[in-house]
Amino acid sequence: MIAFTLTALITLLGIRRYTRLCETPSYVLVPLFFAVYIPCSIVVLVPIDIVSSSKHSKSTASFYLPKEVRLALWRIIYWLAFILTWAILPMLQSYVDSGYRTKARKFQDAVSVNLKFQLAMLVTAVTGLAAYAFLSTTVLTYSSVEAIVMALSHSYALVIALWLMGHGLVNIPRRCWIEAAPAAKLKGLYLSATLANDTIADAHAEYANVAAEILALPRVYKEGRHRTWILELVETVEAGPGVPLNTDLRQAVASRSRRGRIDRSMINERYLARLSSRFQTARNLLIRYDADWQKLLWEASILEDITAPSLDATKPVFRYRRTLLPPPTARLYYTTVKPFLQRSLSVFLIILTVVLIWSELAQETIFSIVNFAVSHTFGLTQQCVSWLFLGYMCTAAFSSLTRIRVFQYYALVYRHTDYSSLLFYAMYACRLTVPLSYNYITLISSRGSVFEEFLGKSINFTPLGMYFNYWMPRFILVPIVVSFFQFYDRIFGLVEEDDRSRGSLIGDEEVSGYDSAYGEVDEDDAAEGRELINRALTDPSYRFALRHPNIFIVAAAAAEEAADPNGSDAISNASAQSFNNCNGDAAGTKGRTSPTHLTRTSPSVRRTLQLGGGSVHRTRLHDQTALVGAGNSAGVLGHVVRKVVGKRRNPPNETTRLLS
Repeated sequence: MIAFTLTALITLLGIRRYTRLCETPSYVLVPLFFAVYIPCSIVVLVPIDIVSSSKHSKSTASFYLPKEVRLALWRIIYWLAFILTWAILPMLQSYVDSGYRTKARKFQDAVSVNLKFQLAMLVTAVTGLAAYAFLSTTVLTYSSVEAIVMALSHSYALVIALWLMGHGLVNIPRRCWIEAAPAAKLKGLYLSATLANDTIADAHAEYANVAAEILALPRVYKEGRHRTWILELVETVEAGPGVPLNTDLRQAVASRSRRGRIDRSMINERYLARLSSRFQTARNLLIRYDADWQKLLWEASILEDITAPSLDATKPVFRYRRTLLPPPTARLYYTTVKPFLQRSLSVFLIILTVVLIWSELAQETIFSIVNFAVSHTFGLTQQCVSWLFLGYMCTAAFSSLTRIRVFQYYALVYRHTDYSSLLFYAMYACRLTVPLSYNYITLISSRGSVFEEFLGKSINFTPLGMYFNYWMPRFILVPIVVSFFQFYDRIFGLVEEDDRSRGSLIGDEEVSGYDSAYGEVDEDDAAEGRELINRALTDPSYRFALRHPNIFIVAAAAAEEAADPNGSDAISNASAQSFNNCNGDAAGTKGRTSPTHLTRTSPSVRRTLQLGGGSVHRTRLHDQTALVGAGNSAGVLGHVVRKVVGKRRNPPNETTRLLS
């Protein structure tokens, strides 16, 4: 019971990572919770099923569940997952995607969309059953039809599960190893910065086009039954997309709305529903790409601060984050301890990957390492071994699922994922429940479980299910080879960047430029990306700058150094003393300076915040004006920043807190 409760808590925390629980409607949150909880629960239920079915189950009473209880749990899980993935979640997804105004009209639109899909599936199923009945010598009964449907559903989900798991088994250890080399990962971020910057600019332009079209409607449609709906759309546009818009974009929206020409005869319910849906999509894309860009800047700033040389090798200097570690300990941790731990974890995961791949190839034989490990352990040890292997299989599959972006339409964004994407990924995560469970059980030749008795007979009832379930796991080598040799990069490298970012069927959000296993890195692209990131991290007036309070300090320090490079050390000391006094007063520690100080670490950009010890990550903005005005050579920038900072007393926008 405790294990299932902890699984529910982990499920809520996982959902909370991608959306705000208090703001998510209950009709979305409840099905979403069950759709994610069901696949997570198999990590607990499958080992309990295996342990309880063994001949030593009586000696491990604390891990024992009666056969009737396990059978009831598996029936509930299977049929609940079936109903969620084929009825409830698709209906909800169509409902939240609908652009109609009223709930009744949204529901009607969702029913219409799903009936068309289910009708197409029914025609296909009837055709397949007719062909099977014609070619088969057996008579179709209700039980045989049910078994065929279950086998087909399992085969479809097994292909997806093996493909995702194969990618995850390669990418998870690779990602751990790469993150232990900050310089290589930083180069990858530089390579992807140009495309990410262009993508967010396109998202802003698309949002401006749709917003301008909506704002032009009231001038054309001054009265009529759709007037209220139009005014509601205008209010939604005026409320903003949830991310800051620069002045140029606001002016572009206003200008296009005045120049827009819309025929009043085309304004009807269908047109407004499509326009509302387009606006919702444009806003979601804008929030998504803005979050991607801010995340890239955040990671790049940390990696630059770690890899940049410092005047004092024992004191790491960070601009936009903080730590509780003392300066020497922080330097040791980020340069030695953390890379060693990441590489050690990567080696351990590589071993697990090799074990699972070999066990998949040696399935149903005594040569399976997973079979040997499970068969020669009992009780708690056996359960822990199953937790380890099955947990890693689920982690690999779910990690790949959460990182892919289908048609660049569905994507998971930290705390700001749209409901349609949440339901889409939850639906496919729920579909992985049965294939992952049964695939793990088939790795154990001397197995016995209620799950196999319940579902195995239905899957193996037809030759399709029996041979497909036996031979398909061997084809896990295909996604493993594709991912290991980075065939996606080779293929997408032959097309244009726009096609690579928006035209691909499935795009992995993981940056692969720093992990290129072929060819040479384009230094021009890396240099261009470096300049874009440097400007976004040091120029608060840039329209795609990092949204963080410390950027004003970084900009002021950079302007001081550019204005007086020969006297930069003196300016740095004066600025540091001014900031320390300011920070000390704000903290109420008069007469004691803060260990956080400004320092110069490179000829081009001065690092402003030391991570070891205190940090100004949460320092109030109006307290930073003393530092801004410390350098007389940066008078113009200081005046502008003081003016801007003096007005910013309200809490930042919600999206501004994405990476705070």
